[in-house]
Amino acid sequence: MERHNIAQWALEQVGLTDFAELYPYRLSGSIRQLMAVARALAFDPDLMLMDEPFAALLRRCAKNSRASSQKLRPETQETFVYLTHSVHEASYLADRVIVLTCNPTRIRGVVTVDLRRPRDRPSDESAPT
Repeated sequence: MERHNIAQWALEQVGLTDFAELYPYRLSGSIRQLMAVARALAFDPDLMLMDEPFAALLRRCAKNSRASSQKLRPETQETFVYLTHSVHEASYLADRVIVLTCNPTRIRGVVTVDLRRPRDRPSDESAPT
């Protein structure tokens, strides 16, 4: 029963409780990506590396996922590292942004995002797809 409760909690965190009984082949690519986040959360990691986690999602799913992701951090007390090319996404999700150079990869600078939480999500026009 413990595993069931953990799985249910993880699905709630990413807003996928309605999909709990479906087999993976029945899920869209966007939902599968969110399920991968739920699976990672179920293991209660100290650190989660999220490499372009919303890039492949449909615009609507991506918006909802970003909002869920913003709520996750204070609730789970985990550290999330997001890799993104989107300034909007970085400023929405991060407390600190590390800007890297291209080749060779070096740290160009570190920017502290001093915006109160919860943050307003980027508008439809400026939000990444």
